[in-house]
Amino acid sequence: PAAALRGTIAEMEQALREHAESDESYERLRRRQQAVLFQLEEVPPDPPRVKSQEGWSTLRLSFDGSTPGPPYLLAMLHVLTPEQVVQSIGYALQAGANGVVLVNSGHAHSPPEAAMAMLGVQRASLKGPSGGASGKAGKAQLEALAECFGAARQAYPRAWLGVSLPQLPAAQVFKWLMSHCPTADAVWLHQLACKPADVTWESSVDASVGGQPQQPQALAVRVEKWLTDHQPALKGVVRERQIVSWKGLVIGSVAIQGQDRVHHAQDDDGMGDACQTLLRHWVSIASSVCDVVATGSPDPGRACAVAKLKAMGGVTPVALTSSGCQGEDVGAAGCVDVAIADGRALAGGATAEEGKLFEFDIEQLRAWVSRWRDA
Repeated sequence: PAAALRGTIAEMEQALREHAESDESYERLRRRQQAVLFQLEEVPPDPPRVKSQEGWSTLRLSFDGSTPGPPYLLAMLHVLTPEQVVQSIGYALQAGANGVVLVNSGHAHSPPEAAMAMLGVQRASLKGPSGGASGKAGKAQLEALAECFGAARQAYPRAWLGVSLPQLPAAQVFKWLMSHCPTADAVWLHQLACKPADVTWESSVDASVGGQPQQPQALAVRVEKWLTDHQPALKGVVRERQIVSWKGLVIGSVAIQGQDRVHHAQDDDGMGDACQTLLRHWVSIASSVCDVVATGSPDPGRACAVAKLKAMGGVTPVALTSSGCQGEDVGAAGCVDVAIADGRALAGGATAEEGKLFEFDIEQLRAWVSRWRDA
């Protein structure tokens, strides 16, 4: 009915209920309604890189032919000092990890006096003014990462080593990489500015539970316009990747904590067709510059929904960032091509102490590798 396609969510829901003759009829009508509201027949085609499956071939070429995988198992190491990095990489490789990704989560600075009182990732820019104290701290974090990577590469010249650069806008990553870590096997883009569609949202408040009022919940109502990979910010990243001579693997974050959501059900196992289509198209657009998309749970204490991984799969390789929740690896088996875990996730995730970020327990890492290999 036309009334089920306009107005608020509550008004459209009431129109569906009044028109439906049974629960089965209601479900059929709702699926048709969602298909119209979210324009599921108007989704743009995949970019050329998806059609040619470049992500899959680049992932395979990134690892030696004798390397077991997929899934390829990567340990993420939060850097402190070059000595700590060299020692921890040794543990990771002994435990059977296929490689190690280095990231500075705000705890290492070069020079040390550039650090701010509140530790954490500081944004930096390679263009224009320094950005004040925070910009200087961000550049010092990048310099510390470069020093740690240099020590790691010298100690392990043939190991698979990647870097994660949350300090930089995605369009500036490749130029920095060429200058500071040209032998890196992979780079991880965190600030990837792209979205699959313009979505209209509505704030909804359910009835109180147990007499307690509930917080408003933002609900996706409809797609106003599907978007393509011609988004200006994304085109800038594509251009920067194309003009550098570095040919390593590019990982990009999609549907992770800190990013705007595309649908209220994107982290639920009970997501519908509209949510699945939005997630798939998000991956498709990101793959115009990324070989692998990385995702995970928005809640450190909650495993990533398997439905989310399935919805995002099949377009380009998918990496799962481990939450540390028990059984997550078994549930995700067959849905992902890369699995990534840091020391804290290996030690139990949200319940583990922060110090676990900077070290690997070789037995915990060995057990994690074994679970993935046996899954």
